[in-house]
Amino acid sequence: MSIIQELSFGEFSLSLGVTDLQRSLVFYETLGFEVIKENKDQGWLILKRKELKLGLFNFFKTGPSGMTFHTDNVDFIYQNLKNSGLNFKETPEEDNKEHLTILDPDGNWVLFDKLQK
Repeated sequence: MSIIQELSFGEFSLSLGVTDLQRSLVFYETLGFEVIKENKDQGWLILKRKELKLGLFNFFKTGPSGMTFHTDNVDFIYQNLKNSGLNFKETPEEDNKEHLTILDPDGNWVLFDKLQK
């Protein structure tokens, strides 16, 4: 085993480029994220939901990206979000899908995928 395999990389966080911090904040707060650090003058927010940290930055632009949550609760999550006004790309109601895809205001996708055992 190599040294790199033994080395801890530390805590993981995800960073997304966004065009409007406030609009993106409203979206991610709907999913249960909370602001833990911010500097709106510099154009960034750091959010947290349980063990996941998410950085939103409006000073770098990328194409749409995304994140996946593997869960046994796809239907429950959908039932609790379906009247929230979020932009659903795919739902469990369509063709008995086992996943739910939501698009944030910049087209980044948030996928809730059935946990495969």
